[in-house]
Amino acid sequence: MCRTSRAARRVRGGLTPERGRHARAPGSVPDIRKDLGVAVLPFVIAETGLTGPEEKHPRAFSLMKAQAAVAEYEEFKGTVAVVKTRSFWRDAAVSPSNQGYHWDTNAETYYRIVETMGTAMKELCEKKPAK
Repeated sequence: MCRTSRAARRVRGGLTPERGRHARAPGSVPDIRKDLGVAVLPFVIAETGLTGPEEKHPRAFSLMKAQAAVAEYEEFKGTVAVVKTRSFWRDAAVSPSNQGYHWDTNAETYYRIVETMGTAMKELCEKKPAK
């Protein structure tokens, strides 16, 4: 199940970054933890970068704010991390496509996102979760 796609649809539909409205936006951490039977399963959320540091669309900022907020919820502290990705954007001139989304299919960008997420996951896994 693709939770990110659902989040994107909610944002396009007018999602606001208020507690309760965006708790599910970047993914349903409690649902997945319950389904897998792992109460403190670590999660890393890659903040959407959309069009990089030049992003100006209010909906994009709303989604980024909602994604960042999840790691701040008391019940997720120490088990959910959010990594910033906007600086990984590469111009279409150095990318295989110029579609303006999906990072213009730039492999360097994808690599940097995954590397940053992996580092954050490693840090979460090295911590002892609060009981």
